[in-house]
Formats: sequence, structure tokens, C-alpha cells
Amino acid sequence: MTVSLEESRLDLLNAESVMAQIDAAQIDLLFDRSAGLELRAVLHFMGQLAQVSKEELACEEMPRIFSLQKLVEVAISNLMRPPEVWSEIWRIVSRHLADVASHHNVSIGLYAINCLKQLAMKFLEHEEVRQQETFGQVLLEPFEKLMKSKLASPEVKGLVVSSVDFMVEKRPGSIGAGWAQVFQILQLAASEPKSNKEVLDAAFAIMKVAVASRTLQRASTLYWLSAIAGLPPSASKL
Repeated sequence: MTVSLEESRLDLLNAESVMAQIDAAQIDLLFDRSAGLELRAVLHFMGQLAQVSKEELACEEMPRIFSLQKLVEVAISNLMRPPEVWSEIWRIVSRHLADVASHHNVSIGLYAINCLKQLAMKFLEHEEVRQQETFGQVLLEPFEKLMKSKLASPEVKGLVVSSVDFMVEKRPGSIGAGWAQVFQILQLAASEPKSNKEVLDAAFAIMKVAVASRTLQRASTLYWLSAIAGLPPSASKL
């Protein structure tokens, strides 16, 4: 059944009327206390929050980012959980953010990338990440996915590259197995027909950090082969 624009507006007005009668502090408390839920409950809560966010963003006239903001906040507040469950939290949030990054409203897409970077950095700041060799790969997969996407705008892809540049510069020792994704992102950036000089400069900045990184110096040959594969197309564009 197709919902008319007038019905959508009425639903929105009804929702806003209900919200006006609820104490905002109590709503914030609900999200803040998610850290006290058992794992299965909090993962379900986050999944439902992502679904609500999807519905809010589907509104053509007035897409809302309230639930998207709260989803990121809930994820951050639950980073005190054991590292073994981080990948489950990241899977839910990053999948939704990657979808939002391809939103027809470019401003919302850019906001989603900034959220993705913010949350990824929160993970990378934890020392435990160094003990989880493959987690860097998990963190960078959504960024790689966006570089491959035909739906993501050039602006979004440019911000993806600069975000990865920021993460590599700040936390090179925490990237681990994610270096393979980093170099794949470099290749994809260089092959983009609309890549501008700023994007390519960011790509080369990543390469410089990679070469200087002690972690990468001890890394496997596979990472270095990925690095070499990413360099020629980038160089040809400068």
C-alpha cells in the first residue's frame, strides 16, 4: 500500500506531538543505560535503532538523523564491553552507516562518513585492538565497500580517503591486517575518474605513513605487494 505525502506528514506531526510530551532527559537516559543491557539485548536494541533510523532517513522532504546519532552514541557507550564482541557492534553500526553514506542527500552521506570515522577511531584508540590482528581489517571493510560502490558520490569517496588518511596517521600501529584494505582503497581512489588532487594527495599521505610505519615494516609480504600494486595508478595521475 502506498502512503501519501499527506499521510506521512500527519504521521510525523503525531510523532512530534508524542515526543513533545516526553521528557528529553528520560529519553537520553534510555540510551545511556544501554551499556547495562546484556549483550543479546543491546545488539537487538541497536538493530532496531538502525531500522528506525532507516525509516527516518527515507522521508524525502525532511530526513532526520536523530536515531542515527543515537545509534553511534550507543555504540560508543558500549565499547567498555569485552573486545570479543566489538565486531558484532561494529557490524550493525557500520553496515547502516555505509548504507546512509549513499543517501541521495550528499550532506547526509558526508555526515555518515564522519560518524564512521569517529566510531572507527574510538575502536582504534583501545590498546586491545593491537592484540586483535584481524580487527583492523573488519574496521576498514565498510570504507573499502564505499570506494567500490557505484551509488556513493565523489564527495563521499573523497571523504572516505581523507578519513582513512586520518586513521592511518593517528593510529598506524593499530591497523594490523587492515593494511590490505588501506592499499585497496588507494587503488580504488586512483582509478576513480573524478578523483581530484586533494584525494590523490591524501592517498599519497597514506602511502608515506605506511612506508614509515614500524608495524608495516614487520608485516607480511602480502601487505607490501598490496602497497606496490596501489602505487603505479596513483603516480600516473600526478
